[in-house]
Amino acid sequence: DIAGTLHICPCANPGALAMDYEFYPEAEDLSKINDYYYSLFRHDYSPWGIGRGEAQTEYNMNRLWNRKGTGIAYDITAWLWKNFVEDADLTLDIHCLQALKPLIYNDFEKNNSLCALTGIEAVYQCSQNKDEYAAGNLNYQAAKRDGKYAFCIEFSAQHALKESEYELGKNAIRNLMIKMGMLKGEYRLPDRPTWSIPL
Repeated sequence: DIAGTLHICPCANPGALAMDYEFYPEAEDLSKINDYYYSLFRHDYSPWGIGRGEAQTEYNMNRLWNRKGTGIAYDITAWLWKNFVEDADLTLDIHCLQALKPLIYNDFEKNNSLCALTGIEAVYQCSQNKDEYAAGNLNYQAAKRDGKYAFCIEFSAQHALKESEYELGKNAIRNLMIKMGMLKGEYRLPDRPTWSIPL
C-alpha cells in the first residue's frame, strides 16, 4: 500500500563492513587491519595513519559525492547517486555514532520540518561554509538542489544499533513516508520537543 518508490541500500560500502572499518583503503596494505580494533577510547584511530582527524582521504565515501576521481569509493558513490539519489525527493543517510542518544546532522533549514517528524531530539545544523572536501558529503549534495531534501540520522552505538532504537527508527521512516505522500495515516510523535542546535 505504498505510493511512489522506496529505494533501500542496506550497506553502501560492503568492503569496509567486512573489515569492520569506516572505509575500504583499497591502495593500502590491507594486512594492517590486523592491528585495528574499535574502542570508544580511540574512536578516530586508523592503522594506516589516515583517520578522520589525520588526513583527507579519498577512501571516505561520504566526502566523494559528485566529485571526480578514480577508485572503488568514487565508483560506488557515482553508481549510488545515479541509481538511488539523483531522482529521490528525500534521501536519508543512516549511520551509527557513539553518542548517548540518536541525533541528526542537517545542512539546510528546509529539512527541519522533516527532521522533527523522526522523533529524534537533537538536530545539529551544520555549517554552509564548507571546503571542497566537506562539500562532498551526501546530505549536502543531495539537499542543495531545489525541491530535494536530505539529512543524516545517527543512531547511538558505533558499529551497532541498540535494540531500544529499532522502533524509533521504524517510526521515523513511517512518519516521513506519510509526509512524502507515500503512506496514509496519522503521525506518531513523541511527547518531547526536537531541538535545532547550531554546530
